[in-house]
Amino acid sequence: MSGSAAGVAAGTEAASATAAATASTHQSGLLTGVVLAAVSALAVAGLFAWAVKQLLAPSLTRAGTGLAAWLADHLAVLRSSSLRRIRRYQRSAAGYAREHTLGFGTEPVNVRDVYVPLHREAAEGGDREDLYELIRGSRRTVVTGEAGAGKSMLLKHSLMKWTEGRATRRSVVPVVVELRRLNALDAAGIDLTEQVIAFLETHRFRGAAGFARKALQDGRLSVLFDGLDEVTSDRLDRVVDLLRDFAQRYDGCQVVVTCRASLYRGELDFGAVVRVAELDDATIRRLLARWPGLDDAAQERLYLALGTNGTLKRLARSPLMLSMMAWLTAARITLPASRAEFYDTAIEHLVKRDDVLKRGRSQFPASKKLAVLRGLALLLQDRAGGDGDRLSIAHDEALAYIRSVATAIDLDDKDGEELLRELAERTELLVATGGVAPRYSFRHLTFQEYLAAVELRDDREGLLERYDRDPNAWRETVILWCGKADRDTVPLIKELMKRGSVGEQVLALECAAAATKVDEATVTAVVDLLIPSLSAVSRSVRAQVSVAFGNAMAGSGPRSARIRGRLMEMARAAGASAGGKKTVSRGALVKALALSGHGSVAEFLAGLAATDASARSALRSMGDLAIPSLADRAAEGHADALDDIVAIGTPAALGAVIGRLEDSGSTARRAAWHLGCLLSDSAFAVAVEARGRPVRKAKGREWIWQPFSLDEAMIATVALIAEHIEESLVAEHLGESEPDDIPDRLGALDFRLVLALSLGTDVPATWSRGRGRALIESLALVAAVDWEPEPAVAADFRNFMFEEVGWSQRQRRMVDSLSWSDQARLMNALAGGAQRSQWKRATFGKGGRWARSALAQIAVAAIAVCGVALFVEAGVVVNGASYVPVWLAWAGLAEIATAIAVIGASTLTGRFSVIVTRKASSVPILNTKRSLLPSRGGTVIAAAVTIGQVLLLEAFVRRWIGWSLAALIGILFFGYCAYAASCLVRILNPARKAIEESGATTASSSIIPDP
Repeated sequence: MSGSAAGVAAGTEAASATAAATASTHQSGLLTGVVLAAVSALAVAGLFAWAVKQLLAPSLTRAGTGLAAWLADHLAVLRSSSLRRIRRYQRSAAGYAREHTLGFGTEPVNVRDVYVPLHREAAEGGDREDLYELIRGSRRTVVTGEAGAGKSMLLKHSLMKWTEGRATRRSVVPVVVELRRLNALDAAGIDLTEQVIAFLETHRFRGAAGFARKALQDGRLSVLFDGLDEVTSDRLDRVVDLLRDFAQRYDGCQVVVTCRASLYRGELDFGAVVRVAELDDATIRRLLARWPGLDDAAQERLYLALGTNGTLKRLARSPLMLSMMAWLTAARITLPASRAEFYDTAIEHLVKRDDVLKRGRSQFPASKKLAVLRGLALLLQDRAGGDGDRLSIAHDEALAYIRSVATAIDLDDKDGEELLRELAERTELLVATGGVAPRYSFRHLTFQEYLAAVELRDDREGLLERYDRDPNAWRETVILWCGKADRDTVPLIKELMKRGSVGEQVLALECAAAATKVDEATVTAVVDLLIPSLSAVSRSVRAQVSVAFGNAMAGSGPRSARIRGRLMEMARAAGASAGGKKTVSRGALVKALALSGHGSVAEFLAGLAATDASARSALRSMGDLAIPSLADRAAEGHADALDDIVAIGTPAALGAVIGRLEDSGSTARRAAWHLGCLLSDSAFAVAVEARGRPVRKAKGREWIWQPFSLDEAMIATVALIAEHIEESLVAEHLGESEPDDIPDRLGALDFRLVLALSLGTDVPATWSRGRGRALIESLALVAAVDWEPEPAVAADFRNFMFEEVGWSQRQRRMVDSLSWSDQARLMNALAGGAQRSQWKRATFGKGGRWARSALAQIAVAAIAVCGVALFVEAGVVVNGASYVPVWLAWAGLAEIATAIAVIGASTLTGRFSVIVTRKASSVPILNTKRSLLPSRGGTVIAAAVTIGQVLLLEAFVRRWIGWSLAALIGILFFGYCAYAASCLVRILNPARKAIEESGATTASSSIIPDP
C-alpha cells in the first residue's frame, strides 16, 4: 500500500510538474505569439509604407493636396455666408454663360465648344495684339467690332471661365447687363444698378441688392454691358449718360461696354477703345476644327473653297458668318457668294427644313411663313427712333399683325395662333420668352435687319426715310437692301454721298460693293471721295474706311479689280496726292488692299515687303495667300520672311517652314527653333501629315520623339529639328554661329525637346547633394503648385543654374524660353540623373498609368504574402508545427527583424525639404523635417523580404498542392514581379517624371481681372 501510495504521489507530482511546465510553455508561447504578432504588424506596416512611398505617394500627394484644398474651401464656405452666395451664383450663371444663340441651327451652341480667342486690331503697320490682357488691365473699356465679330461671346466666355474657377470672398464678381433689355423700360426710370441687381437675382444670388451696392462701392464687381448699339435712339443719350455716371460713381469696378464699331462715336470717353480684329487664317482653321458636326474632310473642303473665293474669304473673317458657313456645310448646303445670299439661304433652310428632313409636314407653306416673318421684322425695325422695343414684340401684337395680313396671304384669322406657334417652334427664327404672356424676338438682330430689307425691296424712298429717322438702327438694313434689291441702287448711293459725313460716305461705298446693279462712274466717284479718309486722324474712322475698301475689292469681277488697281497705283507711288486734297500714306493703302484677301494683292505686296515694313505687315495679315511669295523670299535667305510664315500659323504655313529643314545653314536652324515651339500645336501635326517623312534624315536622334508618337514622319521631323538646334549650339561653341540662327522673338520651346537636348549635361556635384540639391528639390515642389517667384528670386535661381553648369548663351536662351515651373523641373530631372538610356526605356501616356496600376497590385499582393508568411512562421515557432523546418521559420523571422531595423534606421535618417511661403514677403524658405517614409535603400530591403517570404510560403504550399503546381505559381508570381520591376524603372525615371509634370503656360482668355 505504502509503495502504491508513493507511486501515486510521485505520479501526482509528475503530473503537477508536467502541468506546470505545460502552463509555463503556454505562457511563453503566448508571449512569443504576441511579440511575433506585433512584429508581423510592424512588418506589414513597413511594407505598406514602402508601397505607398514608391507607388502611390505622388497620387496620394495630389489627392491629399486636393482634399486639403477642398476641405479648406468648404470650411471657408461654411464660415462665410457671402461666399456661399457667390458659389451659388457661379453655378447658376454657368448655364447662362455656356450657351450662346447664333441665330441659326437647332439649338444654342456651347461656348466652350466653338469659342476661339480673339485679337485686337493692330495699329497701322503693327502686329495683331492680345485682346484680353489689355481689357483686364483697364478699368474702363469699350469693345467695338462689326456685326457678328464675337463681342457678346467674348463677354459670355469670360463669365464662363470665371464660373469654372473657385471663387473666394475677395474674388471680382462679373455681371452681364444686356442693354437691349432697357428698351422695354420707361426711359426716365432706367437704373443701371438695378439692372446689375436683376442679373444677380436671376441667377440665384440671395440678398443681391445689399451685396451689389456694397460690392460696387468696394470695387469688387466687373460689370459687362453688352450691346450699346441695340439701345433705341430715343433713349440712347440717356443710357450713355447713365453709363458715364455709373463709371464715375463706381470708379473701383471694371466696366466694359460693347458696341458695333460703325455706331460708336466716342460718346463714353473711356480710356481704352478696343476694336476686335477680323479672324486670321489660323483662327479660321481653329474654329472650323472645333465646330460640332464638321468632320475633317468637310473642314478641308470649306477651307479650300474660302481660299479660292475672295468674296467668301472676306465674309469668313467674321465669326458669325464663318459659323454660318460651317453650319451650312455640315447641312450639305452649297455656299452662296454674298452676305445677303447667305441670310437668304439660311432663312430658307430653317423655314423649309421640316419638310426636307421629313420631320413632320408643316401646316403652312414656306412662302406664307416668310411673308409673315418679313412683316414682323419690318414692324420691329419701324420702332427704331420711337419709344418702343425694336427687339421684341408681345404675343398679342404679333397675333394682331398676322390677322391683319391673313387675307392678303390667303389665311383664315383662326390660323394666326397656330402659325405663330409654328414660326417659334419649327423654324426657330423667332424665340419665345416669358411663359404665359410670351414675347417674340428674332434669334439674331441681323436676321431681323435682313428680312426688313427684303420687305422694303421696292421702296427706296421709304428705306431712306427710315434711315434718316434712326441711322444707327437702319445702317445694316440699307447695306443688305442694296445687296438684295434688283433695281438700280445709284440714286440711294448718290444721296448718301451728298450728305458729307465720313460715316455716310463709308456706307455709300459698302452699298456700292454690295449692290447688284451700279454704274462704273458712281463707283469711281465714291472711291475718290473716300480715299483721303484712309489717313483720317481717328483710328476708328481709318478702320471703318479700310474695311469698306476691303469689302469693295474682295470680288472677282471688274468692279473690284478697278478699285484694287487704283489703290495699288497709289501705293506704288507712295505718297501721291489723293485728288489734290491730302496725302495718303502707303501704310493706309496697303492695309486696305490686304483686307481684300485677293491673290493679286498678295503678289503686289510681296514686291514691296522687302523694303517697306507696312507692306510686310499687310502681306503677313493675308494668311495663306502670302505663303508662296514669303516662301520664295525665305528660300533666298531672308529671315524676316521665315518669321512671317511662322506668324501666319496655318498648316500650310508650317508646312512651308518644315520644308526649310531640308536645307542647311542659318535658315534651316532658324526654322528649327521656330518649330521647336510648335510641337504640340495641332497645325504642326496636320502639316507633318501632309508633307510626309522628310527626305533628309537626322541619324541618331529618332529616339527623341519615339515615346510620344508612332508616326514615322513626325519622329523624323522632330529629329531633324533637334539636329538643327544642336548644330546651332555647336556653331556657337566653335565661334561659327550666325546672328540669324535664332529668332529675336522666340516662343516657349517644347519641354520634351529641351530636356532631350539637355541630357548628358555634366551636372555639378553641388546639384546632387547638400544645399544645391535641397534648393532644386524645393523649387520643384514650388513648380508643382504653380508658384511664381518674384523676378529677383527667379533671376538668382537662373544665374545659379547657368553659372554652375557653364551653359552657353544659346543654351540659356533655350532654357529661358521655358516657363518658370518647367525650368525647375528640368533642373530637378538633370540633378536626379536623367540619362538618354532612361529616356529610351520611358513609356508615356496610358502605358505609364497601367504600369502604376500593376505596381500597386503587386504591392498589395506582396503585403498579403508577407502577412500570411509571418503568421505561418509564428505558428511553426510557437507550436512546433511541421509545415516547414523550425530553423527556416526562425530564419524568416530574423529576416523580418533585420528589415525592420534597416528600414527604421533609414526612416529616422531620411530627410525631405518643404517650402513655406512667408505671406509678408512671398520669399521661399527651406525647412528640413524628418521623413515618415523609408528611403530608396529601404526599397531594396523590402523587396528582399518579400522574396524571402514568398520562398517560405512555397515550402508550405508544396506540402499541400505538390511540387509542380507550387512551382507554376512561383514562376507566375516572380514573373509578374519582374514585369513590375521593369515598370518601376520607367516610373522612377526622372526624365519621365519631369515630362509628366510639365505643362506649357497658356495665356488667359478671360477679361475678368484678378482680385
